Amino acid sequence: MASSDVYGPSSPLRETVSYQSVLHGIVYRLRMDPEANLPVNLANALNEYINTAARTAWDHYPWPDLRVIVEADTDDFTIPGDILAIYAKDPTLVNTTSQVEIGFRDVGAGIVLAKTYDKVWVEYRRPFLRYEGATWAAGSYTQNTKVYYAVDGNYYIALENTSAVPGASTDWGQIPFPAVIAEYTKAAATAEALRELGRYEQAELQKRDAAAMLNNKVDKLEGQSGQTRTYSAILPART
Repeated sequence: MASSDVYGPSSPLRETVSYQSVLHGIVYRLRMDPEANLPVNLANALNEYINTAARTAWDHYPWPDLRVIVEADTDDFTIPGDILAIYAKDPTLVNTTSQVEIGFRDVGAGIVLAKTYDKVWVEYRRPFLRYEGATWAAGSYTQNTKVYYAVDGNYYIALENTSAVPGASTDWGQIPFPAVIAEYTKAAATAEALRELGRYEQAELQKRDAAAMLNNKVDKLEGQSGQTRTYSAILPART
C-alpha cells in the first residue's frame, strides 16, 4: 500500500522530484561526490539552503501545480493555504476566462466577501511544508513527526501515530518536491553554499542562473496563457 498524499487524495501534485535528487544536484554543483556521505554540518546547512530557496520559489508565483480549488461554506472559511481567488461557481466546470472573481478581504480573523453567498469555490496555494526530520529507522512515531526515508530519498510526515514504513503505508504522507521549482532551488541553494565557502564569483553566477531559471518558468507559463509577465525573480540579498 502506498503512502497518502499529504495534501489530500483529490489534489496530488502532477510532477515531482525527490528531495534526494535536489540535494545531489547541489552537491554535484559544488564539485563533490553526491553518493558520498556528507559531513553532518554540511548536510544540515544544505538542508536549510534548500528550504529557504524552495520557499522563495513556492511563494514567488501562483504555480498551476500548487493551486487547489475547493468548495467552501461561507460560514466556515477554513482554508489551509494562501487564498488566490474566490468564485461564485465552480471554475473547473465553467469558462474561467469569463467568470468574474468575487472580491474579498483577508482581515486576519477571517475572510470578508463583497456580497453574501451560501457557498463559494476557493482557489488557494498549497501550504509549504519544510523538508526536515531525522532519517527514518524502525520504531514508533507520533503524529506530525517528519522523517527522511533514505530508500526513496523523500521526506514524510506521520499522519497518525505509527510504526509503519514510510512509502508503504497510508499512515505516512510524502512531502512532495514540485518539479517546477526544483532547478531554481538547486541553483539558489548552491549559491548560498558557495558564498559560505568564500567562492563569491561562482556564487554570483549561480545566483543569476537561479533567477533566470525562475523567470523562464514564469515566461513559459504566462506565454501559454497569453499574459504579460508580472513577476520577476530576485534572490534575497544576504548581509
